[in-house]
Amino acid sequence: MEATKLSALVTLAVLALNVSGKDFSSEELQQRMLERRAVEAVIWGMPIVSLDAMRQAYFSDGKAKYGDIIWWPKGSGWKNQSLTPNTSVRYLYVFLNTKDDGPVVLNLPAATNGASLLGTIADA
Repeated sequence: MEATKLSALVTLAVLALNVSGKDFSSEELQQRMLERRAVEAVIWGMPIVSLDAMRQAYFSDGKAKYGDIIWWPKGSGWKNQSLTPNTSVRYLYVFLNTKDDGPVVLNLPAATNGASLLGTIADA
């Protein structure tokens, strides 16, 4: 990286960390750290809050039971109240209870031309 680009990046980083050029007291730094950690906790907590909201809707709105599959074949819209929906994704949800039902084996079909499956298996 060129020295001028590196210098510009360092300057921007310093400005971002201390926009006012003010020297903060220990108490002010402690408060700023606490506020930033609170924001980080909210950001990191969004996926589990979204998953729990979907789980609640699965049982209450979808009238589903453990093992039932819920699918949005036309994609997500305004009625999908998850926190981070993507309107171009086809969502499929299934919730399982291995405590009561025992182990689960997933048998996924092999990939074919023009079709793919991308997903996450989460133990929440």
